[in-house]
Amino acid sequence: MNIRNILIILIAVFITNSGILAQAIEEEVGFKYVKGNYLFDSGRYDEAIQIYNDIIKSDPSFKDVLIYRANAKYALGAYKGAKKDGMDYVQLNGLNEEVCLILGKAELGLNNPMAAVSYFDFTIMKNKENVDALLYRGNSFFELEDDVKACTDWHKALRLGSDLAKRQANKYCQRVAIPIDEEPKEKIVEVANQGDEMETQNTDNEEVLSVGHQNEDIENSENSTFPTMDDVIMIGQDSVYYGDSNSNTVEEEVIVPVPMDDTVELMEIDEDLDIKIFGGIGSRKVKEIPEILILSDTEGQVVVDICIDKSGNVISASMNRDESTISSAGLISLALRKSRDFRFERSRESEQCGKLAFLIK
Repeated sequence: MNIRNILIILIAVFITNSGILAQAIEEEVGFKYVKGNYLFDSGRYDEAIQIYNDIIKSDPSFKDVLIYRANAKYALGAYKGAKKDGMDYVQLNGLNEEVCLILGKAELGLNNPMAAVSYFDFTIMKNKENVDALLYRGNSFFELEDDVKACTDWHKALRLGSDLAKRQANKYCQRVAIPIDEEPKEKIVEVANQGDEMETQNTDNEEVLSVGHQNEDIENSENSTFPTMDDVIMIGQDSVYYGDSNSNTVEEEVIVPVPMDDTVELMEIDEDLDIKIFGGIGSRKVKEIPEILILSDTEGQVVVDICIDKSGNVISASMNRDESTISSAGLISLALRKSRDFRFERSRESEQCGKLAFLIK
């Protein structure tokens, strides 16, 4: 066998082994990605970030790992890190609904509500039924002291099933009037035509109405009926009304404000830890407390915002950075994870939200 043939064989073996090695590396990265996402879904954000770090070192463009790490950092209150991951993702992949959502949340966490609104605008443009974007854009407008836009967004999110938005609306929108374009899109409107004849047409209210005035694209006529500033929706009072103020028929949706539960429950776990339950859920009895062991030389508190379903399960948990005095990622991740393991008594409310404070002594 001559030298040429030997070289050809060696090259073929190298190419084959390289392909096998590349496939093995890809499978390993894929396994890490699945493991990281499992940890993320379990609320073990600090552990998930460690897995994502390994993936990003080898391939930062792998699927949406940067978005996952950004969301994990956001959950731990690391808003600058979440923003950086979001921007890195944009450089690699461009803008999309998911990255704009996390960038908006990060900007809001960094007290930049105007920048946050821009990102949420893009998210909602891509998907006008993105409940989180509507909720957080409402929060951004509230920070900008634009109560009308804030309540408008919260009410949209409320209609899509967000109990957090309902809570915000009940708390802040009792005397705020929002535009009539909040009524259902498919509404039958009777328009007077020639003589006594009436015809019925479907109109898309978001195209027909804007805040407080008529859409300039709609042709004004003597037979057309447009809403006035009296045709508004009052949120958080006895009822929500739709329709023309001069009309004899009015649709009504009853929204009853939920009284704020200001009870505070304090439980001693051990000599190093107390748990405080407050902010709207203090009077709801705890049926099951998870085992919690916190070893820390630092005194302070980690406050977690939680929501509980009617069965008593914690369905969401996120760090409350404003009220927390501890910034350790490990302690925050532990508090978030343990918060999800609490079990409360059943309730008639479909969802209740409040706060858990881990008081480290």
